[in-house]
Amino acid sequence: MSDDARQPLRSRMIAARKAFARQTPLLAQEAAQQAQQRILACRAWQEARSVGLYVPVRSELSTALLCEAAWREGRRCLLPRCLTGGAEARGQMEFHDCPGEDALLPGSFGIPEPDPARCPVAAGPPDLLIVPAVALDRDGYRLGYGGGYYDRLLARPGWEGVRTLGLVFALQLVDRLDRRPWDRPLDGLATEEELTWLRR
Repeated sequence: MSDDARQPLRSRMIAARKAFARQTPLLAQEAAQQAQQRILACRAWQEARSVGLYVPVRSELSTALLCEAAWREGRRCLLPRCLTGGAEARGQMEFHDCPGEDALLPGSFGIPEPDPARCPVAAGPPDLLIVPAVALDRDGYRLGYGGGYYDRLLARPGWEGVRTLGLVFALQLVDRLDRRPWDRPLDGLATEEELTWLRR
């Protein structure tokens, strides 16, 4: 299925998530906290020495508790920075070791990103990667914004074995997404209602 064919679902899910955050902000905040608490309590988080997280945008589920816990607990907190430049940089991102919130700067899309002057590029992938999504299905396949950033990241040598966990509101779960040959399912999913490992 072409990405254009996915656009109606993408638009519906973004609108639903935005409405949830705007119309019931306290419920959305509580749901975000519950989902993050599930991750903090899981064995994969507790055993991880390094965690890859994201900085939310467009009403995505917050990762503030996870970032704060990683910094407080002495785990390496890896955050993404989108590459800019020529055609070879399109749809590519790299993760940087970020020591704290004060090391973030507005990025090329207005998303806070690690300051490359203070945050070195991570030498390798994290033990656990928390992945955002517009929608997730019950097999761990995800629908993003269409830029292919995570598809390209997870196809890189060394990243194919990273344990991945999708983080979304329960309203973003669907039974089944249409899939493309290069789609790689995530290992698990976390919402305010559940944390379910699908693989490993």
